[in-house]
Amino acid sequence: MMAKINYHQYIELGVAELIQEKQLGLSQKEGVTEWVKSWLVEEKVEEKNEKELALQLKDYAYKAGIIDANRKMIDKLIVAFIREKRFAPDQKEKLQQQISDRLLEKVTGKGGDKIVNDTSRLQYQIYAICNDEEDLQLLEQNSHKLLDKYQAQIASIVKKLIDKRSISTVYYDRIFDDTKALLFDKLLTGKLKQYRKGALVRTFLYKVFTNATIDILRKHIRQREREVTLNTDITAFFDKSSMGLFAHHYGSLLKILLKKENRSKFEFCVKTLYLRQINQTDIIQAYPNAAQELQANILSVFEKPFPLMALGDIWKHLLDFVIQLEEKKQGLTYLKSFVESHKYLILETILEKPLMVKDLSREAKNALDEFFELVVYKYYQEL
Repeated sequence: MMAKINYHQYIELGVAELIQEKQLGLSQKEGVTEWVKSWLVEEKVEEKNEKELALQLKDYAYKAGIIDANRKMIDKLIVAFIREKRFAPDQKEKLQQQISDRLLEKVTGKGGDKIVNDTSRLQYQIYAICNDEEDLQLLEQNSHKLLDKYQAQIASIVKKLIDKRSISTVYYDRIFDDTKALLFDKLLTGKLKQYRKGALVRTFLYKVFTNATIDILRKHIRQREREVTLNTDITAFFDKSSMGLFAHHYGSLLKILLKKENRSKFEFCVKTLYLRQINQTDIIQAYPNAAQELQANILSVFEKPFPLMALGDIWKHLLDFVIQLEEKKQGLTYLKSFVESHKYLILETILEKPLMVKDLSREAKNALDEFFELVVYKYYQEL
């Protein structure tokens, strides 16, 4: 560093020049000057000659002035976070200074000119810093709210890695729950506090979520390799090259084994649970007399792909819509039993072997469900 340089003097001169150039308001003079003085440490100043140093400190003052002029934007976002109970009201003043300092750090770094001269980018950075301050607090408190906040991101990572490894979505809920449990354990034991300041907390968490999911998937794969709960008569049918034949059998068995009214209801449920996407034609085929408003309500939930929705939530929505469509009260146990009994009836016929459902292990049921999912997907894909 250059020795015996009066940085404060250069800051004062820079502020005076900015006011003269009308890039800084006179009312901002004292506030911006004192702020840059308190914020500045020698490590933030590159070793330069006095002329270059003066320009650098003037640039800092200019950017501090821009942020100062946007204090209302910062205050507005902090108030919004407080209203949503993401910050406590008594934190407001401290947060104003922390966020302003972090923003000044950001705009005086690489790419800072693009941020400070673009209101939308500046607003995004303020929001990102507010969000990060909340994450830092939750991380420090080992709060479960941190995982709740990023649940959608965890679900997305789980789904992405399951698809990448060609694992059946039958196992999605179990893998997602196990991943969350592992992350919760890391949170409670303070292992997530290995975060080092510099990057945003959410960037750090993305890596943590990904690594946790990979650990659970490895455990799942090892467990699946050890399982020998199905006999060879059943596992032989998991040859994907024969799926076209099984899909053809499935279509025929729907008509042979199920009564028309049951077939329509069963297909509606199966498309929802396994394909996880339905359209208006699917509703009308199953329930021709369905009211337009009810059709719209169903499509608002199920028309777009919904792979990240928890299976339990899908069942709840499905039950609610079936009750309205049939205008008949029924419980979730009854609906699940209806779907399962018809599913196993079809599977027994395809496998040409009776299935003692009550005696099947959880792993065996999952394996059969995976096989059924592949058959269903192939059948509707070829229609």
